[in-house]
Amino acid sequence: MGTENNNRTKLLPHFIKDNMLWLGIILVAGLLSRIPHLLSGISSSTETMLTYFPTLAASRFEECARALLTGAESGDAFSFASPLYILLLVPVYASKLQNIAVFAFQSGFGIASAFLTYLLAYKSGASKILACLGALLWLFYAPAALYELALLPVSLLAMLIAVWALFELKRSSKGNTSFLHGFISGIIAGLRPPYILLGLFSVWSKIREKQYKNVAAMLFGLLIPLLVLSFYHHSQKGVFTPFASSLGVNLVQGHAEGASGFGPPIAEFGLIETPSEDIHMVGARVAAENGYTSSSEANKFWLEKALNWIIKNPSAEIRLLGIKLGAFFGYTPFDSYFDLERDIDADNSLSHLVLPRYLLMLCIVIGVLSLFILGKKGFGLSLPLIIALVTTLCFFHSERYWIPAIPVSLAAGAAGFSLLLKKMKTNPKRAIAVVVFSLLLMTSGFFWPTPGVPEGQYVYNRAVKAYNMGNYILALSLFEEAAEASPPGSTTSVYARMEAVRILRAYNMQDRVDYHTRLLEELD
Repeated sequence: MGTENNNRTKLLPHFIKDNMLWLGIILVAGLLSRIPHLLSGISSSTETMLTYFPTLAASRFEECARALLTGAESGDAFSFASPLYILLLVPVYASKLQNIAVFAFQSGFGIASAFLTYLLAYKSGASKILACLGALLWLFYAPAALYELALLPVSLLAMLIAVWALFELKRSSKGNTSFLHGFISGIIAGLRPPYILLGLFSVWSKIREKQYKNVAAMLFGLLIPLLVLSFYHHSQKGVFTPFASSLGVNLVQGHAEGASGFGPPIAEFGLIETPSEDIHMVGARVAAENGYTSSSEANKFWLEKALNWIIKNPSAEIRLLGIKLGAFFGYTPFDSYFDLERDIDADNSLSHLVLPRYLLMLCIVIGVLSLFILGKKGFGLSLPLIIALVTTLCFFHSERYWIPAIPVSLAAGAAGFSLLLKKMKTNPKRAIAVVVFSLLLMTSGFFWPTPGVPEGQYVYNRAVKAYNMGNYILALSLFEEAAEASPPGSTTSVYARMEAVRILRAYNMQDRVDYHTRLLEELD
C-alpha cells in the first residue's frame, strides 16, 4: 500500500511537468474568461444587477441558509426543491461573507472543471491538443460563466460530475477511495436528483466486478449526504426523504396544454412566478386551492394532470418531444429565467466568450458518438450527457440542467475525436457514418428552433428581480411595460397589472390604480 501511495504522489508532478504547456494555456484562459466577469459582479450597474440578481427561486437558497443560522425554520419554501445547496451555503454566511464570495468560489469551480476536462480527456485517450481544446470550449462558452454569478449550483455540479468521472476512470480497488467516490455521488444526487443514476451506475459496476467490500464502502459514502438531507427535511416538519416532491410540478411544466417544452410559465394553470412566490410555491398554492393541501397531495395533483394530458394528447406529446429534442441539440442557449443571448450581449464582461452553441454541440455529439460507437466504450463518460438528454425529454429544456454535464461530455468528445481521426484512415466508411448520424441529430435544432423568451415574460422576470432588489419604482415601470408587451388577457399581462396595482397603492397613485383596475375588470 505504501508503494502504491508513493507511486501516486509521483504521478501528479510527472503529469504536470509533461503537460505544462497545455495546463498553462488552460490557466491563462480560465483567468481571462472569469476574472473580468467576476469583477463585473462586484461593481455592477443596475442593468447588470437585473440580469444576475437572484430569481425568487434562487433567493430562497440564501433566505433558508440565513434562517438556519438564526435557528429559525426554513419553512416550506423547498417543498419542491432539494435543500442541499442551502446547507452548502450555510458556512459561507456563517463566516459573514456575502454572495460575491459564493460567486468567487463558483468561478473557481468553473476553472477547475476546465482542468478536469483536460485530465479526463487525456486519460481517455485524447491527444494533448484535443484535450486542451475541450477545456477551452468549456471556458469560452458564455452561459457556463453566466451561471457562476447566480445562486444556483450549476458550476459546482459541473465540477463534481467531472470528479465522479475521474473516479470512474481510475477504477480503484481501495475502500477509502470507493467511500469518497460514493460520497461525491451522494452530493451530486442531493444537488440534482436525476444524477443519482451516476451513483447507482458506480455501485452496479463494483457489484459486477465482485468487489463487495468496496460496494459497501461506496454505498455508505453515497448514503451519508442523502441521510443528512433526510434529517434536514424531517427537522423542517417534512417527510424523512432526501428528495422533494417535485416530480409532479416539474412534469406538468413539460406536459400540459400550453406547455412550451421550455419550462414555466404555463398560463392555463397560472404557473408563473410572482414577487412573493417561486414557481414551486405557486404550484403548491394552486394545488391547495383545488383541495390538495400537503406537499405529497400537491405532487399527486400535478402528476395526475401531466399523465392524463400525455395519455389524451399523443400527437401534441410527440410535438413537444420534438421541440425538446430540437432545443437540446439546437443552436441557441435557453433558460426561462434569463434571455441568455440578450443577457450575454448586455454584459460586456462576457463579450469575449464567443463560442456558439452549435459548435459546442457539434464537438460533443460527434465526439461522444465516435467514442461510444467506434471505440465501443466510454459509457461512463457518456452517462451524464444521457441523463441530461432524458431529463430534457421527460421534463423540460433549460441550459441550467444541461451545463453540469458539459465538461465530462467535452472530455468524452475529445477522446472520441482522437479515435475518429484514426478510424478515418483505417475504417473511413464507418467513421463517416458516425459523422453523418451526428449531423442528422443536429438537424433537429433546425426543424424545431429554440424560441426566445417572449418580450412580456422577459420584462416581467426583470420586474420581479427589481422588486426583490427593493427598487420598487423600477419594478413598477417594468411591470407596466410587461403588461403592455404581453397579449391582452394573458396570465403574464394580468399578473403584471396586479403587481403594478399593489405597488401603486403603496405610493398612493390612485389615477394609475384606477387605470389598471379598469383594464383588469374588463377581462371578467
